[in-house]
Amino acid sequence: MATSNPSYSVYGGGFGQDQSSVQAMRGRTRFDITVRHQEIKETYFGDHYLPLLEAMWARLHDLSARDHIDYICEYCLPLMEQLAPQVSFKGLKLEDLLHSPLYALEIVKTDIPGDTRIVGADRCTYSPANFIAPLETVHLPPGCDAIPLFAASQISLDNHDPSRSLQGGLFVPDGRYMYFKPREDGRQEQFDRELRILCDIKRQQLAGSEIRLPDLQGIVVSGEADERFIGLLIAIIPASSLGIDLLSAGCWTNSDLHMKWEQQVTTTVEVLHAHGIVWGDVNAGNVVIDQAFDAWVIDFGGRNNPEFVDDDKVETIDGDWQGVRRLFQVWLANRRAGVPL
Repeated sequence: MATSNPSYSVYGGGFGQDQSSVQAMRGRTRFDITVRHQEIKETYFGDHYLPLLEAMWARLHDLSARDHIDYICEYCLPLMEQLAPQVSFKGLKLEDLLHSPLYALEIVKTDIPGDTRIVGADRCTYSPANFIAPLETVHLPPGCDAIPLFAASQISLDNHDPSRSLQGGLFVPDGRYMYFKPREDGRQEQFDRELRILCDIKRQQLAGSEIRLPDLQGIVVSGEADERFIGLLIAIIPASSLGIDLLSAGCWTNSDLHMKWEQQVTTTVEVLHAHGIVWGDVNAGNVVIDQAFDAWVIDFGGRNNPEFVDDDKVETIDGDWQGVRRLFQVWLANRRAGVPL
């Protein structure tokens, strides 16, 4: 549900028969807004909002429908601007997002007929923003002790767009530009699997000129004693002029490269399997094409995309090979033939 406008970003919510909720951010401040439908009946707010909600239910599968979301946020915007005057991340460090203000707001009726107000502005708690789910460093898997540590308190967010996910490129203190992948709530199991595998790839020195795999450069830690782990730093893979990955339409039409990419991915997967590593999540978005038009295997979070790997073959060697075959011999062939997604 991630949506944004210049004043705030919406990253979640729920809309039932009895209650609506919206999770919004303004700068580094989070707002969890609740609307109980019975509470707002026979109010000016309810007279406008409830019909918007009914309209949303009538076009449930239209993912662009957001008038009901905007109405809640716009009603709360003056208060959000007061509580969170800073929209940009300029001057902030990554550490600051681990102690972000959180307000639980609710729209309620007043004693004045038809009137509503917002309660909860007087209670502020602090929690990690952007779904960051820290892990105590004592629970890091074996092999991580050889990976350099980067303090979140030293990583600037000056050039980061607050409306974007934290996952993406950022500058580390020595000036290098790296890909940051945070450990996020709801995806801890997949993230921890990827961390174990990337450490294993690094330890066994599997990546090379012919085997293109993500290069784990660092572990981002938080706290006065670096006691919490919050994410990975991976070397940036310069994207090709055709697009970032096989989901890019520019990669579909260059059929003369498809056999090369299939062979490169096949060779990489063979090396992984020979060293006890299962790729897991084989799909078009996890084959990156670099500036030299070579194919990289990325994302070791596991699980599966059933379009490529059947549910009964999740995180197995057979599943990897099924996914590679379907990707290159069926999915990519269909894209070449102009079959729509």
